[in-house]
Amino acid sequence: MTYLSRIRINPLRKDSRKLLSNPRAVHGAVMGGLPNHKPDDRVLWRMDPDNPHRPHLFVLSPTRPDWTHIIQDCGWPDADGDHAAVRDYTPLLSQLAVGREFAFRLTASPVQNTATPTKATPAQAARLTTRAENGKRIRGFRMGHRTAAAQLDWFLTRTDRWGFDIPATRSDPAAPGI
Repeated sequence: MTYLSRIRINPLRKDSRKLLSNPRAVHGAVMGGLPNHKPDDRVLWRMDPDNPHRPHLFVLSPTRPDWTHIIQDCGWPDADGDHAAVRDYTPLLSQLAVGREFAFRLTASPVQNTATPTKATPAQAARLTTRAENGKRIRGFRMGHRTAAAQLDWFLTRTDRWGFDIPATRSDPAAPGI
């Protein structure tokens, strides 16, 4: 069974400011809330800063989580209301079907691996020199795509593998009276 969680974060607390500014801290806090986590389980999380006064942490996990530590350190532990909502994700998954359209946000890191960077940093140049001297094959360099066109191409070439597609732009007719 899969669970979707929403945790309220108090941005005025010291530990929550660490979460809001450091993705590694969020990852650690999320993994700390999954007592039955297996190494091959996928856990997805997203910090939703739409409202800077009331950010939320969303987590999709294969096991039932316990967010007590996040509520105590980063939430409003003594306030009224629902601090962390944990719901079964199965009803939504059962509604997925071919042809259904969903909207979502994605944060990704569009990168490529290359053995020969065009503008090598001093550390990369040293590794290339060492590789040439030893004749050994070393792992390539991970380089981020810097242009919007390259990032979009990186994304669009992977959507089919990820199980969805991005529909072509469409122009809907104008609403009546506009």
